[in-house]
Amino acid sequence: MSIKVSSITEYLYCPLKLYLKYHLDLENNYNEELKEINHLKIIRNLKMDFQNMIKKNLWKVKNDMNVSEISEILFQDIPYILKQSLEGYEFENETEKNLLYNELENDLKVENTILALKIHRMLIKTKRDPAQIAEMIFPPALQGYLIRDKNLEMSGAVDKIEIIDGKYYPISRKSKNPPLRGIWDSDAIEIAAYSLLIEREFDTEVLVGFVDYENIGDRRPVIVDSELKEGLFIVLDAIREIINQGELPEVNINPKKCEKCSFLEICHQNLDFS
Repeated sequence: MSIKVSSITEYLYCPLKLYLKYHLDLENNYNEELKEINHLKIIRNLKMDFQNMIKKNLWKVKNDMNVSEISEILFQDIPYILKQSLEGYEFENETEKNLLYNELENDLKVENTILALKIHRMLIKTKRDPAQIAEMIFPPALQGYLIRDKNLEMSGAVDKIEIIDGKYYPISRKSKNPPLRGIWDSDAIEIAAYSLLIEREFDTEVLVGFVDYENIGDRRPVIVDSELKEGLFIVLDAIREIINQGELPEVNINPKKCEKCSFLEICHQNLDFS
């Protein structure tokens, strides 16, 4: 059975949650989980559309423009794209839809302003034209690239694969905040999984990946070494025991995680927490 990279992330968040999803009949019990997945899909698709529109609008930028002018040009048509991105998804009511729209619009405005500042600085410092700046900011990339590998018995859709000078770099986008330094262990393991899939898919070597913590606009590197890969294989073995053998993992109660989990009530209904 092929293990999805998303299952690795779920296991590292809570092994018990992964167990419940595979071994209990939860068809009618995780609407919140499905809503969260839909929201993540909206955000990821929107980010791709946003980037494509920014690249298109960059051609309209002139070297003598100030930051405000650049920002205004870059943001053209973005509200329309945002509106269209929400049309294909169901919401409980218009209020929920409008709240998400406003939240995403504010995030894009902030990101747009940061890009305008960066582009303005690059135009001044490098003396290059907007087309060249676009190539510098947005290197060639594969978006949402799905890879399945039978030998590894693993599959996953990489958020983004940037290709620079013939080298492939997996990029994972996260809406959560990062730790004070470095990255979360679960994010590092995820990058390791994507790196192995990319190595097999493109017959190449991946030594570095990146996690984009989009809430703060920060990209952090992940060195894909033998120790990280070994950690990945330990996790994969543990997941196989849960999925294939139905082994019940130990319950590690973390109040901060548990109170946010859509499976909280199911855990209490089906397992003894005493």
